[in-house]
Amino acid sequence: MPTFELYDPKGDNGFSSIFGFNEDNIKAECRLVLDNTKQAFINSLSTKLIAYNPVNYDYFELDSFNVDYTEVLASEQQLTFNGVKGYPNSITDEQNEVNLVNTYDLGNELVTNGDFSNGLTGWSGANISVTNNECRIYSAVIEDCFLRQSNVFEIGKKYIVSYDIIATNGNTFSSSNSGVWNTSLGKQSVVLENIVSTTLLFDNGGGLTDTIFDNISVKEIIEDPNQTSFSLNFGQKINWKDWVYNRNANTLFYNNAQPNNNLNYKSSNYSDVNDYEIRLGVQANIYGVDDLGRSGNTDYFFLSQQIQVNDYDSNTNIDGTIELFDTDTNTSLGTSPRTDKDTLFKATWTDQLLTEAWGVNRIERADNVGFAIYELSSLTDYEGGILKPVSGENRLKIEQVGNNIEATCLIDYTKLEEGVNYNLSARINLGAIVDPNSKLKTDGAIKLKTDAIIKIKAI
Repeated sequence: MPTFELYDPKGDNGFSSIFGFNEDNIKAECRLVLDNTKQAFINSLSTKLIAYNPVNYDYFELDSFNVDYTEVLASEQQLTFNGVKGYPNSITDEQNEVNLVNTYDLGNELVTNGDFSNGLTGWSGANISVTNNECRIYSAVIEDCFLRQSNVFEIGKKYIVSYDIIATNGNTFSSSNSGVWNTSLGKQSVVLENIVSTTLLFDNGGGLTDTIFDNISVKEIIEDPNQTSFSLNFGQKINWKDWVYNRNANTLFYNNAQPNNNLNYKSSNYSDVNDYEIRLGVQANIYGVDDLGRSGNTDYFFLSQQIQVNDYDSNTNIDGTIELFDTDTNTSLGTSPRTDKDTLFKATWTDQLLTEAWGVNRIERADNVGFAIYELSSLTDYEGGILKPVSGENRLKIEQVGNNIEATCLIDYTKLEEGVNYNLSARINLGAIVDPNSKLKTDGAIKLKTDAIIKIKAI
């Protein structure tokens, strides 16, 4: 059975409390394990956002941007995808990063105090110190500097070592197990196969040194010859498109007072309503051989846990306004942007504090079917589009102004189409506390259909 893990892409350390997830981005990791004794092999795979009824197993799709994998490289069991999500890059972190990679099971953490939250407990070395839960290895003269922890490895086993390089002067570190460690800035990881020492060691070998380490981790790689494991990572947007008719929606939700009679792509319409739940799904066509020696292809639909989806206006304590201004005179333009120069687009959120908040401003054609929305957020650098940063910024500018939060950007007049009406919208996320223990997991699979036997395995 596969295991899903769901994240808010903006949650600290990748974790999220997805108990009241708003209509926007979500990151998913689905771990698939194939039974080598059954000659299991993935033929094709696709990802979906669905409304699912666990009572009668009915479901319908809520996303027109599913990613479909149709080409399988037999030698590596790697998949290439022929569909690309059409969303802008501004806040969809996993855009074009959908991947299926061969992975493995990991053992327990073997490093003591790898985050240095207890100072140098468990560590020894020369010219080392801890400040703000980070370990600095520093020497202004040429002398040996090192950081080590004993009895971490066992000879003959395989391990993955990861660590963060917070700062460095470019000096190198090495050990008998690793050779030269990668000390580029950021998170680093390396697989160690030829263990000759039980000690985890970062040794500069003598020289001027100034490097800061953090979050050092060692875990054993546990490989099962009877299984092949894969990790499927993908991003998804939870839809809000009530203006787009969904011909697949169950007519149980019919309501002539709502856009498209309530049969649309707005996910919150179906979240915990009429026994339906919002879930992510991975559909895989898998070849295999059963216990009787019969072989064939079977479609499986692997489902995530339920995602509680709330509408944008579910929090009535948040009020916002959108305004357009002349960039030179700061006079209001009402609802009409300039066509001869850029226009200031400002979203104001009243009586809110900026702490941990992030925002998104959006623009789209009024006659658009909902699939080409241009966004600019305070989280990701500008990469093109109708909305662009104000002068001196690389992202949406978000700031505290009195008791309010203001999110400002520019509408690029050169990218507006003449005679076209546009809709403007904005979102604020007020930084809900992220619980590092709230990473959610689930197991589950539905066998949809099995095709005819295509061959008989010789015994």
